[in-house]
Amino acid sequence: MALLFYILFSLMIFIAFAFSLLLLVSVYRYKQKDRIPVVYIYQMTACSIGVCFVELQSDIVPFFLKKKTYMWIYRNLGESFTLFDNFIYAYPMFLTILMISERIYCIIYPFGRAFTSKKLWLYCLGLAMFLLILFFIPFFGGCADNYSFYDFDYTSECDPDDHPITLMFDEYARYLPVICLFLNFGVIYHISKRRKRFRNTTTREPNVRQTHEKTLLIQAISSTIFLLIYEIGYVATEQFSDFFDSLPKFTQRVIYYLQAGLVAYTSFFVYFVCTSSVRKIVIDNVYGIFKIKRIQPVTPSTTLF
Repeated sequence: MALLFYILFSLMIFIAFAFSLLLLVSVYRYKQKDRIPVVYIYQMTACSIGVCFVELQSDIVPFFLKKKTYMWIYRNLGESFTLFDNFIYAYPMFLTILMISERIYCIIYPFGRAFTSKKLWLYCLGLAMFLLILFFIPFFGGCADNYSFYDFDYTSECDPDDHPITLMFDEYARYLPVICLFLNFGVIYHISKRRKRFRNTTTREPNVRQTHEKTLLIQAISSTIFLLIYEIGYVATEQFSDFFDSLPKFTQRVIYYLQAGLVAYTSFFVYFVCTSSVRKIVIDNVYGIFKIKRIQPVTPSTTLF
């Protein structure tokens, strides 16, 4: 049973990895990049690929290794792998704040230039550096976390006490998706009021800008919802920890792995399931790869919400 599960879980991670690569290639080959938020797509998809690597290294490969071999990896590389795990999970959560900030800025300054692609790359780099500095402080301060496959738990060099930054992140990071969700609702409400106000006017935003902003908003909302679902699952296992701990160890692993493995599908959920414009780009690219001629349906034009 365990072998079958790990094979199926490996297949699940491989599919997520394959789709993330397909998405990267499709967006890279897309000519009209001003219609979609390519910077965010690259960042979120790279994180999904990173999650695939983390799951492979932390939860799949150790099952097939001899314990002696795994313990060498755990002692020499485990803390670095765990640092990467923490970063690759936290970065998309903070990236949603940047998405919403851009959307709010576009509402206040419709033709502002504070979020051009070049500046956005710099913002993302600054955000990544900020998170790395936060994680490096406990890492080099004698409180590095290390995940053990056999213990099925995280340990720290300064146990039983955790570093203040680690405690702060564990306690308050879960509220970020909730805050972002309410901010998204506020943006939707404002857009709805604006649309009603100008419904009878002949002024329309350029189609390219309209498509970009719609994709940006859908991206922010879907990213927030997906991360919030993950956090709800995490909080539920904490709140019902007695029941969770009473389950067989293998059942606990199945629940945890499926919950963590779903994070690898963030880009699939955000950009393929929820974002029709990006989904069309991916499908068209697949048709192009296999040289299949696709009949384009005629659809009426739509407005933003």
